[in-house]
Amino acid sequence: MAGNRRDAGLVTDADVLLIDVYVSRTREQQIRAASDERVARAQLNQLMGEPLSEAFVLDRSTTAAAIDATDVGSLEAQALRNRPDVALAVLQEQLAGTMQTAARAAFLPQVAVQGGWELNGGAWNTRSSSWVVGAVARINLFRGFADRARLAEAREQATRRALEREKAETAARLDVHIAIARLDAARASEAVGRAAVDQARESRRIIRDRYEAGLTDVASLVRAAEAVVQAETQQTAAQVAVLTETAALERTLGRQ
Repeated sequence: MAGNRRDAGLVTDADVLLIDVYVSRTREQQIRAASDERVARAQLNQLMGEPLSEAFVLDRSTTAAAIDATDVGSLEAQALRNRPDVALAVLQEQLAGTMQTAARAAFLPQVAVQGGWELNGGAWNTRSSSWVVGAVARINLFRGFADRARLAEAREQATRRALEREKAETAARLDVHIAIARLDAARASEAVGRAAVDQARESRRIIRDRYEAGLTDVASLVRAAEAVVQAETQQTAAQVAVLTETAALERTLGRQ
């Protein structure tokens, strides 16, 4: 179109040259994007343990899982219930409590009962029987404060494990809030990106019509085309961000 307008004497060679520069720059971007795609596919194959040259057809219709990010309390409960670090902290606290109970039991009286019965003799019909029964009672009066020291150590250990469990739960709740905030931002960016693409395409159509009518210059047309490319790139990045932030939230909830 620019060449036809130049041949008709409506514009100069500058318009055609500007269009040629824009096309060359766009082709360079296309070459770089194709190279990045090959690298990304090779990295994906490495992560999957497949040959680097293996080609897979990617499902480009993948959508982010629908997660209700408004019910923060329910998501926090899922994280506390499913996350392995929180479960480990709870088990360690329970173990420390059991050790404290065992240390406290050293101060309690101990009673043991035992009994036995036996047969003695050279023949089955001449054997005599005997039996014995015994009982033992132990009372801890003093052991050089060793039991008291073990009890104090067990108490401190239980207190420490309780604090670690609270820290793990607080960290899990914080991760949930951070993941929700990032997911909300990604969703908002995706909505803005869709609107920006629609606006950029409509602006390009209007400027193209004005250029065909000779009401604007080719620089405005090129800027409009670049704006569409930029808006589409931002929209794609926002869509990827929604997928990754959704996966991050699911991992935070202990689903993966």
